[in-house]
Amino acid sequence: MVEVALTQRDDGDFHIDAPPEELTRAREAIFTGPWSVVRQVHGDAVVRADPSVSPEADGIFTDVPGQVIAVQGADCSPIGFVTSEGPIGVVHAGWRGLAAGVVESMAAALHEAGATISHVIVGPTIGVSCYEFGIDDLDVVADSLGDEVRGVTTDGAPALDLAAGIRATFARLGLPEVEFLASCSACTPEDFFSHRARSDPQRHAMALRIVEKGDD
Repeated sequence: MVEVALTQRDDGDFHIDAPPEELTRAREAIFTGPWSVVRQVHGDAVVRADPSVSPEADGIFTDVPGQVIAVQGADCSPIGFVTSEGPIGVVHAGWRGLAAGVVESMAAALHEAGATISHVIVGPTIGVSCYEFGIDDLDVVADSLGDEVRGVTTDGAPALDLAAGIRATFARLGLPEVEFLASCSACTPEDFFSHRARSDPQRHAMALRIVEKGDD
């Protein structure tokens, strides 16, 4: 069994550099025990969970029951991976991470662990209607992720459709269709933080852990 938590604004700030005592309280209110997190850099690296370190990476995986793995976001997508065999993973994916191949890296890591991805969930993500993007930059992203990422904002400006990029990436890799569990981070200020829309310094989190039967 896998437990998934998506935090919201009222749950506090889960930024890796938040005041330690406040961060610990916020985490303990969601899942008790040590959390394994990474210092996110918008790249493709994924690591095996280790609560004693926070390396530069954008994905974490584990097969250890009770071990909490988490990523943070404030517009970029937190993506959780569940497998039939037990191991789980979570990645932080903005357009740079998607283009760099962070989804591919996690899929490879779980495959090497002998696991088959069975379910994929996505947390709060900036929506296309709120994500104005320069034409030249949009061309670069479309060359990498496909023309599905081209969109327009509510004002008619060129926009990046990050959710479409995620769906296209999983379809291209032959992975399960993703399930989006939350609304746009930019246009729901009552629920989520947004760096793009409001320059919020705080971060919400997606956290996962494996629970063995009898432990829940």
